[in-house]
Amino acid sequence: MVVRTSDVDKNFFTPRDYQVELLDKACKRNIIVPLGTGSGKTFIAVLLIKEYTTKLVTPWKNGGKRAFFLVDKVSLVEQQAAHIEHHTTLNVGKMHGHLNQDIWSEPAKFDTFIALHEVTVLTAQIFLDLLDHGFFNMSNAAVIIFDECHHVLGSKHPYRLIMHRYGQLTEGILDRPRILGLTASLISSKIPPSNLEHLLEKLERIMHSSIETASDLVCISKYGAKPREYVIMCHDFFCCTCEISKKVISTLESLRTFCLKCTEFHPEFDVDPRKPVLEAVSRTKSVLEQLGPWCAWKLCQVIWVK
Repeated sequence: MVVRTSDVDKNFFTPRDYQVELLDKACKRNIIVPLGTGSGKTFIAVLLIKEYTTKLVTPWKNGGKRAFFLVDKVSLVEQQAAHIEHHTTLNVGKMHGHLNQDIWSEPAKFDTFIALHEVTVLTAQIFLDLLDHGFFNMSNAAVIIFDECHHVLGSKHPYRLIMHRYGQLTEGILDRPRILGLTASLISSKIPPSNLEHLLEKLERIMHSSIETASDLVCISKYGAKPREYVIMCHDFFCCTCEISKKVISTLESLRTFCLKCTEFHPEFDVDPRKPVLEAVSRTKSVLEQLGPWCAWKLCQVIWVK
């Protein structure tokens, strides 16, 4: 039988092979999925949520479980909630600082909210507050998804504190929720290559998860976002502006010397009045030497006007 494209429901998406492979791993154990932008990380989370549909649709008062999608920024709540709503028939709730604040401050209203929504997308800080104030027990969650999970490496980040609460649950119990970490960048800071393995092991340990990727990396790269790269030739700006740069640098150095020689200030000054001037001189000179006169001029319009 031939199926025409027009006969296929536009809301139905067939997962790619690598997404099915990662979903299978996520169903068996806690994992961290490192995939680039445009590779469908969130869709894997949606598929995992669907796997827990039986537990999620069970009424809350009858022992039903709930799914939570945690994000680091308020702006991501609406975006991820819309994605889950589009691909599932589950009721999706939203919580963030600019919306329904009374829900996480009054236990009765929270119980009503959680009973009506099988999935909740919320900021990590609100989820942490719910745990700390006793509104919600982590064992009542079927699955917890961490968007941009590399933030867990921050010692005071809500992700880190949430996973600390998770670690306090008895390992191996049936009520322990499944953990799925999503990230486009496992490491968000510059580190020596020799420290990479140690940092990845630390990420796995804190998340109580293993870092997993699909076996077919070529397939992933085929679907990921592909940047357009251009090489544009340009002249060295010092070739044509050497004299201008020299004059500006000379003026900046003269100003710096003048500031350093000024050691007597009016007694009403609580702080050194030279500090902002010296910082502006240093920044202007640095930009001039590295990026050229035009960038230095634009910078001056900002910092020197102040």
